[in-house]
Amino acid sequence: MQGTDSGTVRTALAPYQCASVLRLRCFGVTMPGVSLWSVGRVEPEDDSIRRFIVRHYRYDPARRERRHVVVAAVDNEPEFLACVERVRAEIAQRREREERVDPREHASGVVQEPGYLRRAANGHLLRRAFKHGVAGLQFEELELPSNMSVFRADRAPN
Repeated sequence: MQGTDSGTVRTALAPYQCASVLRLRCFGVTMPGVSLWSVGRVEPEDDSIRRFIVRHYRYDPARRERRHVVVAAVDNEPEFLACVERVRAEIAQRREREERVDPREHASGVVQEPGYLRRAANGHLLRRAFKHGVAGLQFEELELPSNMSVFRADRAPN
C-alpha cells in the first residue's frame, strides 16, 4: 500500500535472500518525520558499520570451486544467529531428503568491525611494498590489521 507524505501510512516491501531457497520479506512503515524499519540487512562491503556476515561453505559453480559464499549481512546478532540457523536447517533438510550434499558444506559467519576492510587493504599494500622493495613508504601513518606490526631500525650515527 502506498500513500502520500501527508500523513498516510506507506508500506515498503524489501525482499532479500537469506538462504539458497528461503526468501524473507521485511516491512517498513513511514510516517512524516518517523521511520520504523525492521530490516537489519546491510551491505557486506559497508566498512563504516559493524556487520554480521552469514556465509555458506559450498560449491560455487560460477567460480568452479568450494568457497564461503556470502548469504546475508545484517547489523545485529539476533538476526545473524537466526539466519545462520536457517542455512543450517536448509542443509540438514537436504541431507534428510538424501540429496547430494558435500560433507564439508556448512553455515558460518564472521563479525567485521568498522574499518576492517580498510585495515586489510593497508596490510596488503604494505606487504606488497616490502616484497617489491619500495623505500620511503610512510607506513607509520597506515592503520594496520591487529595481526600486523612494523618496526623501524635505524643505525646510530658515529
